[in-house]
Amino acid sequence: MSSRGAMSEAREAARAALGAWLADTGVEHSPGARPGELVVRLPGEHRLHTTVSVLLGEHSLAVSAFVVRHPEENRAAVMRWLLRRNARLPGVAFALDREGDVYLVGRLPIGAVTERTIDALLGAVLETADGAFDELLRLGFASAIRREARWRQARGLGTANLAAFPDLAGPEVAGPEGVWPGGAGPEVAGPEVAGPEGVRLEGAGPEDAAPGGVRPGDAEPGDAGPEGVRPEDAAPESAGPESAGGSTPPNAPPDRPHGPAGRD
Repeated sequence: MSSRGAMSEAREAARAALGAWLADTGVEHSPGARPGELVVRLPGEHRLHTTVSVLLGEHSLAVSAFVVRHPEENRAAVMRWLLRRNARLPGVAFALDREGDVYLVGRLPIGAVTERTIDALLGAVLETADGAFDELLRLGFASAIRREARWRQARGLGTANLAAFPDLAGPEVAGPEGVWPGGAGPEVAGPEVAGPEGVRLEGAGPEDAAPGGVRPGDAEPGDAGPEGVRPEDAAPESAGPESAGGSTPPNAPPDRPHGPAGRD
């Protein structure tokens, strides 16, 4: 068999393994914008989902997951943290796109793609991206977290989405069992506020929110991340990061601060 024929056979075996893994796990997925690409949504703890682009190419299976937007402050400390973590990560690594946004990337040779290796790779992506989320927000968006907390507390709005940062957002935030300050529930706080485990900042939609009020899916095809992967594999009609980052959130009063990431 020619090398081209062997590679084609390996690619078909990899495609079958990926299909079998998706069927076995029941993970939510949809076709991506590029040939051979799937978008997989992995449920997490610190954010509701980590969305991963899985691209089956001629020679490898590549994965890329958006983690957070480029840090607003303490950039050097964020970069040191990422590099130190990279030295200990199993088969994946943190990377930056041209905007400085943080991704997690990984790759398997086409001949090594099996259900077991796919499970290990995507498991490492989920554990690493989800586990790093709070610490990256704390390092790179502390001032934005404080602004968001002040804005919400001044209006009696819920702050359960900031409960992971009581030292930054104030003691009112860490109420028992995610209790809303003042006893106000989401029906009182307004439509831009959801309950614990799904509270979003900056009036973002229910999708995963990222620093600056930008959802990871808010990227146009030209806004490519590492390896040419766009954040969350957004649809072409989605707005690009520069159209949302730092702007006044939708449905928010003009005096609202530009807060940090939503906690999805």
